[in-house]
Amino acid sequence: MLGVSEQRTSGQPPPAGTGGVDRPLLSLALAAMLDEVHAHSGAVYLLAPDQPVLEMAVMAGMPRAFAAPWERVGLSAPIPVAQAVRERRLVWVGGEEEMARRFPRIAVVLPYPFALAALPLATGSAVYGAVFVTWPAAHPPVLADWEREHLTAACDRLALRLERSAVERRPVLP
Repeated sequence: MLGVSEQRTSGQPPPAGTGGVDRPLLSLALAAMLDEVHAHSGAVYLLAPDQPVLEMAVMAGMPRAFAAPWERVGLSAPIPVAQAVRERRLVWVGGEEEMARRFPRIAVVLPYPFALAALPLATGSAVYGAVFVTWPAAHPPVLADWEREHLTAACDRLALRLERSAVERRPVLP
């Protein structure tokens, strides 16, 4: 599903120290984000080449069947990851009532309480995708400053890695 293009086309691993991004790195970045903010699930989405679509690259903390309806998401879709990309900002949903009010499509499909943060994977010059993380209903309805700082810093680091890969012509493809 994902891979460094050099590795896929030549059969050889990329040269050491070239800063490429591959599926294990995305998985590790997501796992670190979840751990840092004590979230229980999440996913990394990447923009599809030449399409206004986000494609789920990696996920954690949820069964694949559960995430299947959101494996491909149009940028115009009324869901948090698409909004985070469109507006290039963190989107916070603090609970079940807010989810039902702002994102009824998700609330109907997932009718249980949870909190969610969606953030763009973006640099000053480009958007590469988005990340979402979720917490159980016991999470306070407001995202803590330290959580915001950890998530934003982690997404900024990952976006820089994705940008380096793109500059090196080794994009990560969904």
